[in-house]
Amino acid sequence: AFGHVAGNTDAGVVLSGRLERIDGSIVSFNGGEGISLSSSSATTVSGNTVFRNGGAGVGAHPHSDGVTVTRNNVFENAGHGIASESSTIVQLTYNTVSRNGLNGINILDTPGFAQAYFFAANVADGNGGYGIKACIVPVPGTTCAGGFVDGGGNSAQHNGSGEIQCLNINCAKNRGQARS
Repeated sequence: AFGHVAGNTDAGVVLSGRLERIDGSIVSFNGGEGISLSSSSATTVSGNTVFRNGGAGVGAHPHSDGVTVTRNNVFENAGHGIASESSTIVQLTYNTVSRNGLNGINILDTPGFAQAYFFAANVADGNGGYGIKACIVPVPGTTCAGGFVDGGGNSAQHNGSGEIQCLNINCAKNRGQARS
């Protein structure tokens, strides 16, 4: 555990190695992302409280593969709650993402990687965009395709995306309805 990480001008915590962990920490009031994964592999982000950071709460940047993001409470960040671009989060489970400026969970990857992602039992409420948005985009500007592994139990409501709360992942209105 890193304890309480706060007040940095950029990211609160940056992980860029193999088999790294951050768990049970509080990461808040940083100028950039709360937790930033940069070319890290087989990293675990678990049981953290991540809030009021200037970027995403948890951000996985290109080539951060084999990552597990589980049991985190991520709220009131300026960007997405949890975001991954061209990185593979192999397990995205039991997270609560709420009141983030953009999407609660935002996944963007290229063809061939959707089956590497597993979503289950996440709660996404009151975010500025979608609760959960998972997209495979082969060419910039093309349609958002799915194909992700949906383990069920995801729920979302009161997000800014309107009637469709989750894109390419099934979400019930509340956790009680989402149980599988």
